[in-house]
Amino acid sequence: MMDPATHQRFIQQLCHWAAIYIAQGRSPFRKAEAGTPLTTAQGALCPDMVLWINQDSFVAGGFVQIPDCEDDLETPCACAESLGVNYFATWGSKRLTIWQADNRKIIEQWPVPPLDQDSPKAYEMLLVQLMDEFRTLAVIGACPPDKLSHWHLTNLCLGTVNKAIPLLSEHLRRTRSDQVKTIETAELQAENKLTLVIARLLVLQYLKKLPYSIEPERLDLALKEFSAALDITQLDQLSGHGNEPDLDEQSQVLLHHLLRRLDQIGLFRQPQRAIRFINQLLHATASSPLSTEENSVNAALHMQHCSVSQNDAELVEVDQPQRLAFKYLLRVLNDWPHPALCRADLFSLPREITVHRIVANLVDHEVPSTHYRNAWQAHIHAAWSGHRPLWPRNTPTWGYQALYLLGILADQGTIQLCLPASALCLPWIDHIFTLLAGEYTVKELALIADQFTLQLERRNAPEQIALVCGEARRVEIPNDELFGGGAIALTLLLQNKEDLLRLIEAKRLRLPSEDHYSSEDGRQRFHKSCLCQQMSKTLLGSNPSGKYLDQLPVPSSKVLDSLAALELDGLSSGQQTTLIDSTLQQLLDIDAPPCQDSTTESTASEAPRTDNKSLENEIHQALEVKGIPLFPDHYLYDFYRPELRSFYTDHRPWQLVGEFMGTFTLEDMAGNRCDCNNDIIAYAALLTSQEAATPNLPTDPTVCQQIVERFLTDLVRIHQLIWDECHAALPTAKKANRLGNKIWKNLEFPPYRLVEEALERFNLSQT
Repeated sequence: MMDPATHQRFIQQLCHWAAIYIAQGRSPFRKAEAGTPLTTAQGALCPDMVLWINQDSFVAGGFVQIPDCEDDLETPCACAESLGVNYFATWGSKRLTIWQADNRKIIEQWPVPPLDQDSPKAYEMLLVQLMDEFRTLAVIGACPPDKLSHWHLTNLCLGTVNKAIPLLSEHLRRTRSDQVKTIETAELQAENKLTLVIARLLVLQYLKKLPYSIEPERLDLALKEFSAALDITQLDQLSGHGNEPDLDEQSQVLLHHLLRRLDQIGLFRQPQRAIRFINQLLHATASSPLSTEENSVNAALHMQHCSVSQNDAELVEVDQPQRLAFKYLLRVLNDWPHPALCRADLFSLPREITVHRIVANLVDHEVPSTHYRNAWQAHIHAAWSGHRPLWPRNTPTWGYQALYLLGILADQGTIQLCLPASALCLPWIDHIFTLLAGEYTVKELALIADQFTLQLERRNAPEQIALVCGEARRVEIPNDELFGGGAIALTLLLQNKEDLLRLIEAKRLRLPSEDHYSSEDGRQRFHKSCLCQQMSKTLLGSNPSGKYLDQLPVPSSKVLDSLAALELDGLSSGQQTTLIDSTLQQLLDIDAPPCQDSTTESTASEAPRTDNKSLENEIHQALEVKGIPLFPDHYLYDFYRPELRSFYTDHRPWQLVGEFMGTFTLEDMAGNRCDCNNDIIAYAALLTSQEAATPNLPTDPTVCQQIVERFLTDLVRIHQLIWDECHAALPTAKKANRLGNKIWKNLEFPPYRLVEEALERFNLSQT
């Protein structure tokens, strides 16, 4: 058995040898890949080395597994099913064995040479022998389409999505920098778009509404058009919306490969396989682990849940468009009734709606824009007639959704909410407690898998017992005692912070009140203590400072006055914290709380930052290797002594100030003017490089058009390279755009808006 580091190095060496053999062109394989992630019947697995015949179509030619135990075939057999091959190899310490997956019989076996100075060459030859055997098995032992399992289909789709996410997310950061501010947002939008495209593709394939002759570059547009033409109520959400992003060219090619592969397989020829496959996609796109629980099939309203049953005729279903499409296919294939109402937007439900049982998974952390916030608040006010809950403007989307769902819940109705764990932090848990007090009865509260779940009933029953399930213990507590203890005590209980909870229960820490503010210095010094840092991390989460810091429990005024009286002058920050902590230990009779080393914490928590200057130098070096053009000088070499006209001026750049009857008027920064008799020469003068030694342009429009088009094409290529590198290296679109604009300006190229204007005028591609 190898240690992990040796195991990894050996796999990399096998991939290297395989790549050398593949490069010789004597095998059907195109790539050897280590650690391909797979979804299998055994869970998430990674075969050690996969030999791909066509990776874009998820066609494998075999794989090698180095097992910990040579008799354990469960893992490789599960991988074989997901890869769609009926054979695999295990490389043990003594034998290299090829197995048949369905009956687990040995096809071929060779001894592994002992370790000595000749081992590397012997191992390489053994791998070549294995690949030659795989080449034969790939032909005679290939799985026919009807034998491919739903696990293979799942990996085919999810693998396409995973390969396309980086491509599309970078495309979104370049083209939608005003809306996409972070890498996380870009990747989330990319994943949603890609799964939506796959949903459209599957629905149209099932309904046989998709022509075979769709070209890759028109795939996205064609799927939108054919989906919008469907006259099916449950699929209205597939028609798209005005703000839906477009696919980039590379992602469309990958999805076109997927379309053709699904055509070859004949997905819907086997309905039961299709049902299991679509179920896998539905669970893979679930918003949270808890949304896959099947304990809520009788709910009247489902929001982002995986439950699909034959009893959904009266159901109101709210989910993402792609998930609604998956559920539509499941119901059609099972011949089950469709829900009474399907919506992609919770706030598009009828205003008069009331529901008796709700199950919802709310995970959207984005803070909505003012437009959406105002529209949603109108629906919330209508649902809460006579009562207007006021939450802060920075309330995330899940907060508005929870408010609305609690408002439309009927009297005596029940609701199960799954919220992000951040809902347990201030100020959100405070707002939730205030909203629930007196109107809702808590049946169960739990913190599971970073999800905060609430099971509530809309009636006031203070004596009813609530079950509180924390990370380490379960507590039964009456509702009146639960609400009497306060929101902070609940958070500490669920997160198993018993030391802090005991301080609050013993009244040694209390919620801030007016008498505590008599010693401002004492309160500020308490905020520096390790005890306060520990509370801040638990109760504030991502808001460790600012106005929410004043909502943390504090000691009595007497303790705060003692902290204010400490002599801290001349002490370093660390010495001050040590003195404050020791004083609190004595006054509160507590053990020293763990105080994180700020240096270590900041180093661990902060992502490595990219040095902008180094990145700028790297990009400039890459451009110099490819060539930085100088216009028009570099573009006149191919023409023998063309007639030239000088556009020299001491006051560049030129600007286009007039166009009349085919004559274009240019003006420099000093007000000097000149006329051009066609647009191509006028734009050539506008694009003339600042550093051009001889700003002379051909008078022949044909020659001028050729050099302008070549220059514009080069500028587009350079701009794409700069933006790709900046967006790949920097964490936010704003920083990437700022650096990209700086590099472009330093290269003294024409403004890119002028380049885009010229591209549009002369009908040239902007990609």
